[in-house]
Amino acid sequence: MPIILENLEKPQTDKDLATKLNVNISQLQDWLKIAKTEGKIISENQSNIYVISQDIKQLSLFDTVEDDEQGLDW
Repeated sequence: MPIILENLEKPQTDKDLATKLNVNISQLQDWLKIAKTEGKIISENQSNIYVISQDIKQLSLFDTVEDDEQGLDW
């Protein structure tokens, strides 16, 4: 799923994303459904256009710091 999230920095249709990632559209739609249920992505205007959730964009910055067990060396 990280690759999907990386490719959703800007809104894209499921068809365009499937083509870009070279995957079957039905499989991608399953992954998008899971990501949407987990709140990682949102769909715009009840269409097939998806974009990464703003909450995930913000959390990813903190996740990289928290994942570092030693923390920052200030």
